[in-house]
Amino acid sequence: LDREGADTGCMHDWNPHDGHPVTSLYFLDDHKHPGVDLQLWKFALTGALYNTEIKLWSCETWACMQTLNFRAPLNQADMKLRFKSEIDLTSKYLALSDINSMVLYVLQIYQKH
Repeated sequence: LDREGADTGCMHDWNPHDGHPVTSLYFLDDHKHPGVDLQLWKFALTGALYNTEIKLWSCETWACMQTLNFRAPLNQADMKLRFKSEIDLTSKYLALSDINSMVLYVLQIYQKH
């Protein structure tokens, strides 16, 4: 509702992981070195299925640019991966950790401005 009580329209209806709950959402903005000429919210990262599926999105077109899927090792196919995620202040590194499988992934994110 706006200030006068009227309904406002939906700006964008987005279903980033085909109905699966989103477990993480990061807008890839550099908060450590902000620039006046850099567009904010140009790209976003989302995670679903306990962050075993990561998608990179263009916030201009809302098109998926890349998808990464993590699977359990073949010799431990019954293992359930459940990643916690964190991104650094520059939005250049995404860390994924799973305490059950004792793994840590650090992904470098390249953005062409």
